[in-house]
Amino acid sequence: VNCLTEIFVERALARATELDEALKKTGKVVGPLHGLPISLKDQLCIKGLETTMGYISLDRNYAEKNAVLVDILEECGAVPFVRTNLPPNADGSAICWPETFNNIFGRTTNPYNRSLT
Repeated sequence: VNCLTEIFVERALARATELDEALKKTGKVVGPLHGLPISLKDQLCIKGLETTMGYISLDRNYAEKNAVLVDILEECGAVPFVRTNLPPNADGSAICWPETFNNIFGRTTNPYNRSLT
């Protein structure tokens, strides 16, 4: 169905282990999102992972640092574990489209009816 562009479960499990250890040590959660698994669109840079934003020209573009939003989410205790597909954002409004298609990952379809997006 092409909804995920990258899966990094090992990295997420390592983060979850860090959060578990912090909770055991201090008896307090790291933040309001402590341990919450989250997905992030492929427009947000995550250090060491590809960020294509749906553009072929950005294929093999590895982030050197996290986007500010990613840092904030992690500081609040969130655990990113996957990246999701999005349309190319040529005019600034494409992310608001009701469907997702790009030339790297293709069209994201409904898992219950693949003729729907």
